[in-house]
Amino acid sequence: MKPPPLEQRKKRGFCKFHGFLGHNLSRCTPFRDYVQKALDEGRLKFGEKTKQPMQVDVDPFKKVDSMYAEVIGLIMVYIANEFDSELAIKAQLSKKIHKLMLRWLLRTINLRMQ
Repeated sequence: MKPPPLEQRKKRGFCKFHGFLGHNLSRCTPFRDYVQKALDEGRLKFGEKTKQPMQVDVDPFKKVDSMYAEVIGLIMVYIANEFDSELAIKAQLSKKIHKLMLRWLLRTINLRMQ
């Protein structure tokens, strides 16, 4: 199910738990009860606090030292091993099927000629 447009969700509130307009997730009482029950039963736990706070507003690519070169481009390569192996398996199967069909055809012809 596709969620309604953003304008409608802002006006009326969209609950991701229920999947319909009417209230926001932050005001959804059944969702709150569900989370609280999971906490009480031990199925959901809060992780331990990290030693260092996350640095969300810090630029991770800032220049630390003048010894580093500035990155001007990046090439990413994805090798699809699954796709290649799938093609190889299909090719082997088609060869085996071809051989089996050829044997069957030759046997059929030999039986008719006898």
